[in-house]
Amino acid sequence: MTYEQIHNLFKQRYNQANWKQFLGEAFANTRLLAKPEILTGIDSPANGGIASQVQKLGYITLNENGIERQIAVYEVTLAQGIILERNRVGLRNLLRKYWKDIDAAFIAYHRPDDSTGSSSKWRFTYVSELTGYDADGEFVKIKTEPKRYTYLLGEGESTRTAAERFTAIATKGSKATLDDVKEAFSVEKLSKAFFTDYKKHYDIFCDFMVSKPNIRQTIFNGDEKGIRDFNKKLLGRIVFLYFIQKKGWLGVPKNEDWGKGDFNFLTQQFENFRNKDLFYQEFLSPLFFETLNQKRENDVAAFLNNHGNQINQINQINHGLDIPEHTDPPIRRKSQCE
Repeated sequence: MTYEQIHNLFKQRYNQANWKQFLGEAFANTRLLAKPEILTGIDSPANGGIASQVQKLGYITLNENGIERQIAVYEVTLAQGIILERNRVGLRNLLRKYWKDIDAAFIAYHRPDDSTGSSSKWRFTYVSELTGYDADGEFVKIKTEPKRYTYLLGEGESTRTAAERFTAIATKGSKATLDDVKEAFSVEKLSKAFFTDYKKHYDIFCDFMVSKPNIRQTIFNGDEKGIRDFNKKLLGRIVFLYFIQKKGWLGVPKNEDWGKGDFNFLTQQFENFRNKDLFYQEFLSPLFFETLNQKRENDVAAFLNNHGNQINQINQINHGLDIPEHTDPPIRRKSQCE
């Protein structure tokens, strides 16, 4: 399959038939069940009522240095009210008794279809806990913490990295190994890709501000180091906002619990902003310096919209933004940017 096909699949809500077709095309040696096996006992109170149904869809067989390895494929239908973004530990451990004695597992978690937008999101997780031979040739279980990698997929999610990783595996065809899977989902590789993109955006920000005399000279007095320092802080703060956004701490409706915020809060705010050229000075700057670093009753900041939406748990996270006071150049003022 091509990158475009995989990326399009990951942008849609979960569909078992499409998922099985994808796995069958992406991996040469698959044995997917025509009628999935329903696992019992998963929805018991002991499991916290996280899942309403779990199915085993089959296996994928891969080679690892001459050893045949099996990846079991599971599908988990979540119980009503379970939020994918907030239950990673519970979801991760839900099937451990099943996958702990095999080489690895692919698990797709999705919510039952309903009228809420959140049902369009689903999570893919790769887990492994390998067995092998020790120095004496004895077959043992390798005593390492299982490697767990996960992606949130579906409508409104950024699925580029997940699509790239699966494309790298799919292009190997019948030559794909379990090592290729582990390599594709390597935390080190993902971190390197993140910082490569991070530096690219940092350079774009700096080059743009240096090229604008009204920014470089009027605001920073020609100090290019000052521009670089400003952009380091700005990008760090934006990354942190994305972190708390994924926890559901931004745009929480008034009187709702934390965690029920808009998981695309920043993108929605930008897309709906009337003059995007002023997004920093009229939205981000007030958010940083007049909201997140100010303690307020019930943590409600109503200036962002007419609904009195909560912004986040200020007392818990304001120190993480490193903005105890307004110390940046005053580029948030409209008159100074025009």
